Amino acid sequence: MASSLQSSLHFNEDEVNLPVVDISQFVENVDGEGLNHLQNGQMIATVREACKEWGFFLLVNHGIPVNIVQEMDSQVRQLCAMPAEVKKGSTAPNRTFWNESFQFFNVLHSNSIGELSNKIWPHDGNPKFCEAIRTYTLHMADLVRKIVKIILASLDLDIETFYHSDFGKFTASLRINHYEPKGISIGEEILMAHSDIGCLTILYQDNQGGLQIRSREGKWLSVNPIPNSFVINIGDCMK
Repeated sequence: MASSLQSSLHFNEDEVNLPVVDISQFVENVDGEGLNHLQNGQMIATVREACKEWGFFLLVNHGIPVNIVQEMDSQVRQLCAMPAEVKKGSTAPNRTFWNESFQFFNVLHSNSIGELSNKIWPHDGNPKFCEAIRTYTLHMADLVRKIVKIILASLDLDIETFYHSDFGKFTASLRINHYEPKGISIGEEILMAHSDIGCLTILYQDNQGGLQIRSREGKWLSVNPIPNSFVINIGDCMK
């Protein structure tokens, strides 16, 4: 956690309209391993400015099928709605007063999803849950590859060289966060402020929102959810 962020986060009504990045042209012209179709100068310029000014942007027309996201969302909601005594049998959740979370480390190269499933549903596991989360994770990994290449292009770096040398192989974690629907007063302290330590975070938030980011002036601003979008957060390692 960056020392400059050692402060409490409070709920407030101030909002920010983050830059919106449309990568439809990139998605249509290049797969997760391609490198050479970053010709959209406006898109690159928007990403460059967003990373410089905010460290965040909203990603739209990203190529992830809506049904993949919806099935993940449905399975996660079913998990979070299960009785607390059932979920206590897992290695997760990490629980605080406001939320519970389930984290899958090295999710691309481990059976952490299946292990959690077998602990929550000890008789036969839950193949439908596992399939939904694994499918979503694989799509997210492919999206990470695309975003990294776009960011490299925004820095005027040679994509061929830097992508394979620094990002060709990466580890990924998946975290499911569930926040209780409690009444919150304006100005009430909720969570400690933090920065993400990795290179990149892709955040799916439902229509309830809740994410806040800090401006250069030190003001906390709420990020309005946009349907079928992801919030991209540039982490400490990328900086």
